[in-house]
Amino acid sequence: MSMHRGKRLTSGVTDHARKQLQQDAELVDSAPDRLVAQAALDPARRDVESDSTTVFTRQESLRLPDLLENPPPATPRFCRRRPVMPLAVVCHLF
Repeated sequence: MSMHRGKRLTSGVTDHARKQLQQDAELVDSAPDRLVAQAALDPARRDVESDSTTVFTRQESLRLPDLLENPPPATPRFCRRRPVMPLAVVCHLF
């Protein structure tokens, strides 16, 4: 695994979530940014390492490149469900 010093990831979290992250990080004697990074890396690593195959029909496989280039607009339901986070927290990754 490569480590990048000085790279930043900005994430919006509520004040309550920020306080909870700080408390959790203190419990495991870590920094909140490392706790967040580790929490994101574990499932990502499992996804990359999992052996899975997605099977498409011929029609779906012909449509896929067009969907990647021209995705459909977001539906109102998607826009309503997207979380809105008022507070931005800068996390230094490693």
